[in-house]
Amino acid sequence: MANKKLQFTYFWADEEVMQEDFAKKLSQGMTEWAIDFFGRYELDVDVNPPSGFKPRLLSLSKFALQKNDGVRPDRRPRWERAEALREKKKRMEEELARLRQAKEQAAAANNGPEVKRLEALIKDQEQRLDDMGDQIDAWLDRDENRLRELLMFKFVKDRMVHPERLTVVFCRFRYTSQMQMRLPKRGAIGQAYGKVPGDLVRLYGSSVVLPLWPDRFAIIDPFRGARKDVVHEAVHAAGHDHPIEDYLKSVEKTYRGRRLPGKGFEIPRGRSGSLSPDYDDPVFDVDETPQYDTFRGGIDDGPRDDVMNYAMDDPETWQVNLRPAHVELMKNAYFAK
Repeated sequence: MANKKLQFTYFWADEEVMQEDFAKKLSQGMTEWAIDFFGRYELDVDVNPPSGFKPRLLSLSKFALQKNDGVRPDRRPRWERAEALREKKKRMEEELARLRQAKEQAAAANNGPEVKRLEALIKDQEQRLDDMGDQIDAWLDRDENRLRELLMFKFVKDRMVHPERLTVVFCRFRYTSQMQMRLPKRGAIGQAYGKVPGDLVRLYGSSVVLPLWPDRFAIIDPFRGARKDVVHEAVHAAGHDHPIEDYLKSVEKTYRGRRLPGKGFEIPRGRSGSLSPDYDDPVFDVDETPQYDTFRGGIDDGPRDDVMNYAMDDPETWQVNLRPAHVELMKNAYFAK
């Protein structure tokens, strides 16, 4: 029986990212790592463009989502970005109030040119606030939505994006200075996005209205990522999520009233004198107290030598493994043929 083939299509955020990536052979290294690693589990890899591909002028526009100024996904935590946006909106509102006050003062002084200048600034600030509105979630998802928009454009234009292939977009991520200090030298730098409803959007610079690309895709920073990142994100795209950071380990049940001791029953320590006045059994009056064990996402995802674990920054293919459940997950992935 022939091996299952995992199908990938690579894109780059813009031509500059693509050219630098190819010059440093970063995504090529990830592809070769994936071929070697998956080969251990009788899984073949098909990548478009193929490994060793030499970009030319036409191919740059074919595989680059934009010519210049490609999307740079913001890698700050969602709550941190939301707080930053709220602070930005607050500063914009304060600036608008200051401009309105300055306009009133200019009007009181009969300074017509200054009033006219301030009116233009106020109109611009009001428009910016109106654009932001209360749609914080839309702002938080703007990088993802912009990438989905560009992928849909590629699909409509030349069918380069295919629903039965895993799309991987190589981008240069944005980090805060503190995040730069925390990042490993060769860490797992990427994200896999799931399916979304096909919401209508208007393409930039066009009157054509198209839905966002609704299927799964992954993004990777080739300049900070590890060679295993294509494999790592492929397992995510196939259906595996890292454990939640705090999970419910156990819940101490609440017993209120009387409980007859059964076989093997032991009175809890410290409760030997706590007996019901009516029955010779202990009285339990314990609040329900969840006990949490802390999971650190990928750091505690499987054994240390699992490809989904973050323990090794940039391992060799023989140093990490694909757990049996994930072998089956990959063989049944939507991008496996």
